[in-house]
Amino acid sequence: MRKLQNKTRVGVPQEVVRQAMFIRRSIQGCTGNCARASFRLYKWCIDAGYRAHFVVGVWDYDCNGAEMASATFLNHAWVALDGWIIDITAGQFTDEYGVAVLQQSKAPQYTPFLSDKRALANVYKKWPKREQPSGIAQLLAKA
Repeated sequence: MRKLQNKTRVGVPQEVVRQAMFIRRSIQGCTGNCARASFRLYKWCIDAGYRAHFVVGVWDYDCNGAEMASATFLNHAWVALDGWIIDITAGQFTDEYGVAVLQQSKAPQYTPFLSDKRALANVYKKWPKREQPSGIAQLLAKA
């Protein structure tokens, strides 16, 4: 796996942040696209050699996610990379962020529940066929 180099001041490589901003602009004005946008960034990171994780869980402003998270209640998706959360669609919850890049240890409003293949399988079965992002079926088919 590619080691993180040229970290930004927040600890995430600048090229990852640029890609997150590009994806964010491409879905501007859309809501409910957190899984699709996060999958695009996750796949880009994996293809670029980063050890990223696709995560689904609960985003809760009051930080009660651990009490709320279950297989039947997962309301958000994001990318985790070396202790950082990259949330392309954070703006749907608050006007504070466009793309949020936060240390996991300082982001109690994010409660992860599933990651990587289990997370992808969880969202894949909920997407209508015509809306499934390209590449997800191939990732799920890998051992």
